[in-house]
Amino acid sequence: MNFRNSLINLGDKSAASFALMAKLAMCLIVIGITLDATGRYLFSSPILGMQAIVEGMLQPIVVFFAIALAARHDGHMRVDIIRLEKWPLLMRLREAIFSLLIVVFWLLCGWQAGLRAYDAYVEGQWPVGQIETPAVIAYSIVALGCFMAALCHLIPRRPSQDGGE
Repeated sequence: MNFRNSLINLGDKSAASFALMAKLAMCLIVIGITLDATGRYLFSSPILGMQAIVEGMLQPIVVFFAIALAARHDGHMRVDIIRLEKWPLLMRLREAIFSLLIVVFWLLCGWQAGLRAYDAYVEGQWPVGQIETPAVIAYSIVALGCFMAALCHLIPRRPSQDGGE
């Protein structure tokens, strides 16, 4: 196995592990909201802080940890305004430029979220909402997901079986 294949395997496995965490968080959201609604409407006793846990921690995990898998499968939406099929060199140049811009975008988002997590830690912004849901962890989740998305955009993908990339 050469270096490129091991790098591709690393990207695939790391994206799959982040996607698994996103799936588990989605299951926890469904279970938590179901239990909260059941307690609220049947027993007039909702689960205190469930909304804060879902909004502050689980939703960022679902959104930002699933981005890496979308990057690995080239699942982001594209709009080709200028068709370049007749000029393959220009098409590859456009893909390279936009790939670089995507990586820069995710790195900047991750950097800003990391700075915000550090500021929240320094300022002691731990409680959010009704219970002690740490803002530091929520911002760290966003930063980690953004950095993973940038990494998965940088690591080459496996060539698809239908002949395209």
